Amino acid sequence: MAKFITGNELNSELEKLLETAESQIFLISPYIKLHDRLKSVLLAKKENYNLEIVLVFGKNEEDKSKSLKSNDLEFFKEFPNIEIHYEKRLHAKYYANEKNSILTSMNLYSFSQDNNIEFGVLIEYSFKNKILGNSSLDINAFNYFVRVIEQADLIYKKTPQFESSTLGLTKKYKGSIVEIDNTNSFFKEGKKIATYRFKDLVVRPKLVRESTSHIRWVAKINPNSDGSLPDVLELETTSFRQYRFETLTGKMLSGGDSPAWNRCRVIASGIPQPKGSLEYVLQNPDVVKGEAKSEIVFSASDVPISSSYQLLCFEERDGKLAATERLFPFVW
Repeated sequence: MAKFITGNELNSELEKLLETAESQIFLISPYIKLHDRLKSVLLAKKENYNLEIVLVFGKNEEDKSKSLKSNDLEFFKEFPNIEIHYEKRLHAKYYANEKNSILTSMNLYSFSQDNNIEFGVLIEYSFKNKILGNSSLDINAFNYFVRVIEQADLIYKKTPQFESSTLGLTKKYKGSIVEIDNTNSFFKEGKKIATYRFKDLVVRPKLVRESTSHIRWVAKINPNSDGSLPDVLELETTSFRQYRFETLTGKMLSGGDSPAWNRCRVIASGIPQPKGSLEYVLQNPDVVKGEAKSEIVFSASDVPISSSYQLLCFEERDGKLAATERLFPFVW
C-alpha cells in the first residue's frame, strides 16, 4: 500500500517510522542535521542493541562535515549497532524500518522539516510480496537502496557482541565494538580545521632545534598503531609543553607545562662522566631549567647512565641532586 503525504503528515509519519522500528532503520539522505524531535525519538532506541541502524549521506566532497554535522556524527556513533556510509553522488532520500518506508523529497535536515514544501510516499511492506518475491514498489525500492548502501563507502561500523549462556540456547549482550572508524580522516582530510601560532605552542623557543631544512619542536605524539589519528591527539613539545586536541574539530582541550617540567628541579644536557661510586658529573652542561653552573654533580641510582649525550631530569634528594629520568628519545 502506498500513500502520498506532505507537510505535517510527512513529519509525523517519519517520527512514527523511527518510533515503531524494532530491528532495522535505514536513513538515507544527502544532508543530515537532526531535528530535535527526531533526535528525541532516536534517543529512546539508544540501548536497543538489536536495532541495526544504517545511515548514508552524500555530497560536499571537499568538506563532508557540511553534509553530516559533527554533533550528529558523534550522536550516531554512540549507538550500539550502526553503520555509517558516504556516497558522493547521493541525491535520493529514503527512510525505512522493517515494516514501512518513505520515499521523499525531504532531507533529514531540521530546516527542511520546518520550512520547506516537501512531499513523500509512505509505503507499507507487503508480507506476501516478501515471501513470494513479487515485484512491487516496496520490494523494488528496498532492493534499490540496498544496492546504494553496498556501493557507498563504509566509514564507521559498530557491532554488538554476545556470549552464549544456558547451554548455548540464549545469548547475552556483552557490549559493542567499533570494527571500522575512518571518520576523522574521512571528514577532515585536506581541510584546515584549526590554526595555532607556533610561538603560542612552543613557549620556550630556545628549546627548539633548527637545521637547514627542519624545525624540531615535537618530542612525543600519540598516533594509533596504524598511523591514523586518534579522537584526541596528544603531543609534547621539546619545550616541555603538553597539549590535547580534539582531532575532529581541532579544538584545544588542554595545554600546559609537562609533568617533567613541573617535577624536575634542574633539566640539563651533556655527557655524564663517572665520579666515584654511583656519582657522575656533567661538565659545562646545557641547562634547560634551573641555575646555570659549570658542572653538575649528581647521583644516579634510579636511571641508567651512559657516556653519550643525553638530557636528564634532576630532583633534589637529601640536599643533593639525583638524576631521575632520561628525557626524550632523541639526541638533544
